[in-house]
Amino acid sequence: MRVAIFITILFFSFNNCFGQTVYFSELQPEEWNTSLITNVEFSEGSYYVFGLFSADDIPEGTFIQRFTTEGILENTLLALDSVILPNYAENFNVYEDEIIFSGRRNFCSIDANGEFNWTVTKSFPELYSNDFVLSSKLESSDYLAIGRKTYNTDKDASPEFSNVYLLKVDTEGEEVWENEFNILPDKFVRITVVYELENGEFVLLGSTFLPENPVVIRVDSVGNLIDYSSFGHEEENNWLPWSVLEEENDRIVLSHQKVYGQDGQTGFDESTIAVSTYNLSTGVYELMYESADIHDYLFTQDFVSTPDGGYAVLGYRSGETSLPSFVHKINSNFEFEWEQEYNHSEDYVFNYLYDLEVTPDGGFVCAG
Repeated sequence: MRVAIFITILFFSFNNCFGQTVYFSELQPEEWNTSLITNVEFSEGSYYVFGLFSADDIPEGTFIQRFTTEGILENTLLALDSVILPNYAENFNVYEDEIIFSGRRNFCSIDANGEFNWTVTKSFPELYSNDFVLSSKLESSDYLAIGRKTYNTDKDASPEFSNVYLLKVDTEGEEVWENEFNILPDKFVRITVVYELENGEFVLLGSTFLPENPVVIRVDSVGNLIDYSSFGHEEENNWLPWSVLEEENDRIVLSHQKVYGQDGQTGFDESTIAVSTYNLSTGVYELMYESADIHDYLFTQDFVSTPDGGYAVLGYRSGETSLPSFVHKINSNFEFEWEQEYNHSEDYVFNYLYDLEVTPDGGFVCAG
């Protein structure tokens, strides 16, 4: 079975809530059976996508491709016969002269032609698992990868908790330092966004699992834990997958889903899209926006600030005849502006969009 990949682009002006949508659909090479895009980046007039594929002799592989803005496949830069494991986080970043990406045990850099500059592999056999969930190029031109180490003290039991793990390497891929720490006993912590502050410290943003609540962590320039905050209302199971930092105001804007119901842990209770703020200086957390529509099945997958001072939320949720994806736009005053849904078929299908980026022409590119 061959499965098409889709890149969805929404063009709009900030005064027009309707916009124009263009679907890019490309069949993969004949030897590929399935494929899935999880990340998209715009650079130097091209769209770069990152994801998984399978073939008869490759159960799971990793690919990077470059498309024109018209959706024409220019080149497959990378097709590994092993899975890097995209984590639907910021683990794929494109710069002018290189691409860095991370996943299960691997942290890599390739040039514009797909040739490896360096690759770092971190394996800890005593652990239940370890993986990198995001990567970033620092102001110093060094690189930072952030992941998690998952532990199970009873080898016959399920994993019990995870530590935050940080690795910094230089421009040649040589290790500068590594660090790990635990913030909450018996909790799984996943970091989804990292910010490098002007003073060299880092702010890490993510969430705990079971129950899912936002966490904000501050570490010093060598990865030592300074402090952290876990907030939200546990009975509402606030989930924070994405956030943006407005450093000039010392404020973090958080996108999450607000979950209602007796279970509160499965993600299948009634949910709404929510946006909150958190002040790094005062520690004050405030719910600023909640969507009017309630859905039985809702996942927010990405969150970006827009050039007009507002924000856009990407996700997918339950629908009448399918599982549609959506882009939900609010303005700088945390008021609803517009929303678009995306369905590729009238049949009951799952329409997953994982990554949202603002394009130079004032629109969005979404991949899934």
